[in-house]
Amino acid sequence: MDREKENTKQKIKDAAIELFSKKGYDGTGMRSIAKKAGIAVSVLYYYFPNKENMYDNIVINFFDEIITGTKSFIENNSNKNLKSLILKLLYLFNDLSDKKKNILKIAIYEIQGFGKKNILR
Repeated sequence: MDREKENTKQKIKDAAIELFSKKGYDGTGMRSIAKKAGIAVSVLYYYFPNKENMYDNIVINFFDEIITGTKSFIENNSNKNLKSLILKLLYLFNDLSDKKKNILKIAIYEIQGFGKKNILR
């Protein structure tokens, strides 16, 4: 995918993350995502065939990243005691960007079982 397409896809995902974290899956529509991203709805469907696909892509990719990073962190700090390791992980989570904190908010919403879309349970 060329840079322009990648930038457009990222704009869409950023808009979706913001809206999903504020309004939840059920409260967010494809039109509102397109409007927030500043693109036509047809462009949105070029990148994501439906809202569910976009949502899954955002949440699953985030957890893949978190799991990989956490595993690497634990492997590189295996000589630390458990309490120290957990505290360092908590500090790392606290330092997440606002966008990643919004994705975490979406995931927690999912885990708690709110809404109709529950991909993590």
